[in-house]
Amino acid sequence: KQSDKLEKLGQEFITKHPHKIQAFLFQVKILFYNNKKKKQVIKVLTEFINKHPLDIEENLQLVALLINNHEKELALDLLNRILDNNPDHVQSILIKSRLLIQYGYIDELNMFLKQYINEEEKNIKQVYHFALAAQQQKDYKQALQYYKILIGYQPGNTILLNNMAWIYSLYNNPKAIALAKKAYTLQPESVAIADTYSTILLKNAHYKQALIILKKA
Repeated sequence: KQSDKLEKLGQEFITKHPHKIQAFLFQVKILFYNNKKKKQVIKVLTEFINKHPLDIEENLQLVALLINNHEKELALDLLNRILDNNPDHVQSILIKSRLLIQYGYIDELNMFLKQYINEEEKNIKQVYHFALAAQQQKDYKQALQYYKILIGYQPGNTILLNNMAWIYSLYNNPKAIALAKKAYTLQPESVAIADTYSTILLKNAHYKQALIILKKA
């Protein structure tokens, strides 16, 4: 079979170039192509990594390959290995948090990012950047998860409240009005916050109240 020939080629390639990450990735790709069982892929991964420790970028290449082949658990295991040795590696933290959100592991996400934030207060700003990036990419589900975690640390942060309100309003979630109102109450002089609040009020047919807010703004 063509797939068997490819697998043999992959094995020969890695035998000739045992230290090359490209050879290793090629072999793993072929295993996926041949629909090999997860145990075999794990064995190949473990053997190679133990013999030839990879740097962070090489590990992330492998993580990307695993994600592309829907091997979420393997990808998370490898990310955990990276973070064990490099706990402040921002790209790995971002990739792991995205995966946890994508696969619905919200409790694990909360524990992971809270631990990250608790290590250093400045990491709050980093998680906020994750949220903004997700929001700008229109990945609102992901952005909202980040904001929910951040609001637990800064319940009176009007920017967080305003952004959450705006995202909830996209889904016609009634939480939008309460969050927008709280943000406006805390910072009524903000034109951006007044705009969000009035827009949400209009969207929910609270026309008189919206008009009052707009006049004040």
